[in-house]
Amino acid sequence: MNILDKAKAKSDYLVLMRREFHKYPELSLQEKETSERIQRELKKMNIDYVVVGDYGVIATIEGKNKDNVIALRADIDALPVIEKNDLDYKSQNEGVMHACGHDAHIAMLLGAASLLNENKELINGTVKLCFQQAEEVGKCHDNVLNELKKFNIKSVFAIHIWSEIPVGKVSIEAGSMMSSCDLFKIEIKGKGSHGAIPHKGVSPIIVACSIVNNINAARNYEIDPSHSVVISFGSIQSGVAGNIIPETATIIGSIRTFSDEDRAHIIEMINRVSKTSAEAFRAEALCEITVSVDSVFNDKKCTEIAQKSLESFLGKESLYDFGKLYVSENFGTYLKTYPGVMAFVGAKNDSKGCDVIHHNDKFNIDEDALPIGSSLYVQYAIDALNNL
Repeated sequence: MNILDKAKAKSDYLVLMRREFHKYPELSLQEKETSERIQRELKKMNIDYVVVGDYGVIATIEGKNKDNVIALRADIDALPVIEKNDLDYKSQNEGVMHACGHDAHIAMLLGAASLLNENKELINGTVKLCFQQAEEVGKCHDNVLNELKKFNIKSVFAIHIWSEIPVGKVSIEAGSMMSSCDLFKIEIKGKGSHGAIPHKGVSPIIVACSIVNNINAARNYEIDPSHSVVISFGSIQSGVAGNIIPETATIIGSIRTFSDEDRAHIIEMINRVSKTSAEAFRAEALCEITVSVDSVFNDKKCTEIAQKSLESFLGKESLYDFGKLYVSENFGTYLKTYPGVMAFVGAKNDSKGCDVIHHNDKFNIDEDALPIGSSLYVQYAIDALNNL
């Protein structure tokens, strides 16, 4: 079977689906219409499915030896971004945009569903097609994993469209590919006073500045400098007027690492340094981790299978060495549970104006990437079931 030719024959369908989802995006945890549209397409294909959580969907296609199971995953939520593209299929839901390519992920997995359903004789097992909600806020992967644990899952596989990789190229690399992400919030409680008599109060702003400086210093001296660790401070909020010492301050930031050990150390350090820095100024500090996403670590054997899958229909020259990313994806939690791989399918094309980074209000993709992604979903499922 020439899978790419079969996928290209469905290009009109892939583009239609991608543009429809792009036109009507929905925020994380609100993907009702998106989920129902996916379900309608699966019904048309006579593919059985279950709904997990509020809006997640898991479809099942059975071939031979159905007890061996592979899971393919796509995320379905959009972002709170006002789209500035001039497109016929521009977002019609104000303030919401598929600015990360999840519309393409849905379309590619639906295309893969159609192809797998038409070629069941090639499937040496069962394929679970998982449409996950709320990836952008690091949630709802547990709904999918709770359903998958009922089955003999051999491997999990996901695709992320990527706007820095040329269309026709795909990055499939073993090891660390995307960092973990932990968002933290530090609440500081000082003592308010008149700005003319600061010694009568305890300024949470001074404490916040100290905490930021001390965390940066501790990071430099407590973590091996050869390790990849990023701590970013995105917000410091406090006070309303120049002549008032406020009562409280809030710091919000993020931690990104590729090592579980570094991750645990940084979290402990931020808690410790926040508390001791505040105490030095007679204030209090409470640190809370609000979102946690595991790093994406591609299994070596699964990566080799995926590379050969790609080469079988697109040639060895399509493999693209891209390296690891500091952005995060909660597919990492799947990979802590099962061996698997995430592939990055190129969607960059300068001549079409598809050259803007993800999460930008002018993000767009070269839709020639869609049949490539669908083909890779299908070929990996077939090959992994034959080789794992």
